[in-house]
Amino acid sequence: MSNSVEMRDPVWEARRRAALNAARTLVEFWGITPEQIARAPAPKIEQQEHAPRYRHPVHGHTWDGEGSQPQWLKDALIREGYTVEELRVAPQGANADH
Repeated sequence: MSNSVEMRDPVWEARRRAALNAARTLVEFWGITPEQIARAPAPKIEQQEHAPRYRHPVHGHTWDGEGSQPQWLKDALIREGYTVEELRVAPQGANADH
């Protein structure tokens, strides 16, 4: 939404006022100054690391299954002839004998 449209939307305007009131309340409660806000670094968003789901048996490359398939996985499946099952890492606590 553009600002001109947002300013005419009563729901948006009510939410904006509520957000400003909440921000003011927190600033007053914690005694935060404008200078502290200006100097504060942006919060870092930590990416959660996932255990590898796939591992190349020769090279040791791993992939957690998140995002696009890495090139090594595509090559292992298409060019090297591995199957998904051969590259899949056994879940922790899984016993291969059972």
